Amino acid sequence: PPKFRILALDDEKDILELVRYTLEPKHEVVTLADSMQAVEVIEYVEPDLVIVDVMMPKVTGYQIVEGMRRSPRHQNTPILFL
Repeated sequence: PPKFRILALDDEKDILELVRYTLEPKHEVVTLADSMQAVEVIEYVEPDLVIVDVMMPKVTGYQIVEGMRRSPRHQNTPILFL
């Protein structure tokens, strides 16, 4: 069966490593620590699920989700907040 592509966004690298370690055996996991690049990366990666930290410097998880919901391609992408 095809693997789901999951994008994990968090400014703490330890959390990203934990998410990758937990999900990677069964899913393709892409991690990103720089919230300023999130919109571009989401367009490029086209994830099936986004896991996003709420509290990040510069751009919050809520702002990332607002941007996703404005995009017709990503307005229905499932999101899990950390």
